[in-house]
Amino acid sequence: AGNVGADDVQFAVVTTGTDTLTGQQLNVTRTGATGGTINTIGLDINVTGSTGGTSTLTGLDVNVSGADTNYAAIFQGGNVGIGDSSPDEELKVVGGFCVADSAADTCSTLSGEIDADGAINANNFDLAENFLTDDETLSAGEIVTFNPGKPTTHIVRATDPATPFFGVIASNPSLVMGYAVNPGGFDESKVRPVALAGRVPVHVITENGAIEVGDYLTLSSQPGVARKAAPGEQTIGYALESYAGDGVGRIQLFVNLEQGTAQPTDTSETGGELGGDSVGLAKILPGDTEVFVAFGQEYPDQPVVTVTPMDFFTGQYKISDVGVGGFTIVLSEAQQADTSFSWRASGAAETVLQLSDGVAVDFEG
Repeated sequence: AGNVGADDVQFAVVTTGTDTLTGQQLNVTRTGATGGTINTIGLDINVTGSTGGTSTLTGLDVNVSGADTNYAAIFQGGNVGIGDSSPDEELKVVGGFCVADSAADTCSTLSGEIDADGAINANNFDLAENFLTDDETLSAGEIVTFNPGKPTTHIVRATDPATPFFGVIASNPSLVMGYAVNPGGFDESKVRPVALAGRVPVHVITENGAIEVGDYLTLSSQPGVARKAAPGEQTIGYALESYAGDGVGRIQLFVNLEQGTAQPTDTSETGGELGGDSVGLAKILPGDTEVFVAFGQEYPDQPVVTVTPMDFFTGQYKISDVGVGGFTIVLSEAQQADTSFSWRASGAAETVLQLSDGVAVDFEG
């Protein structure tokens, strides 16, 4: 207790060699303990102040600047806890976590939540939700559905094409929801991440013919394994890779759960009443800012087109010049690497345009 004063650390000008300046160094080593409860603390800071008036308490204020490389703190071993005196991970925060682009920002983060001003970027691609399973043989790439006895918490391998699909077991998801903490003490080996959207590997066979890029996939006669879908069948998504091999293969799938989705429809058979759905991929090469996508056949009326980016990029994108024969994807600025997109065009006899004033009108392009 009490006040501690220290003179400024002085140093001489160094022109050659290596020089290390340490303002204060603390080394704590305990040896010889043979029993009991041993706690060793290198630095323990407790600051208590008065609440009268306007007061601010700061336990540790670090300001490092002036060098080519500045490190405010380096932790070379052990776990770090904020709000937790015995963290069980490299970094554990009990409370809210805020990532802001300005010190003036006020975060609305609640305890246990993450608030961010910008995007949360990850190297992987799909969005998954954790479910429990009683079948520990369930593995990545299999199609799953709900467990009838525990529909809100548990999944099983899909065996019946008429049962709604939940998704595909993810192998390396980008964002996982659910069961991040385990206060109930359930068996964590029974948790499986189910991909709900994005790109994910899936097991496939050629039971209904060779699979081409853009083909819708559904459940095959082999539990958990996908095949090329026929018109009107429930689908799990569409293929991003081709497969024509023997036995069970593995390809990239873009998860897009649909009930009763047909393959691209031939308008000559429907009399032009419905344009059907068509899907595909597009890529804008480095230095370019747009790509034109042509439909395999023209729609009788302008379809509704949706586009999903498959890569990170700077700037923005838009869909333009949508017509019965195709559309254009436009980037706001050229990129240094390939920029890939998946797309879907949906045709209908009538398309309604909903206005912001609540009025709905026929869409005429």
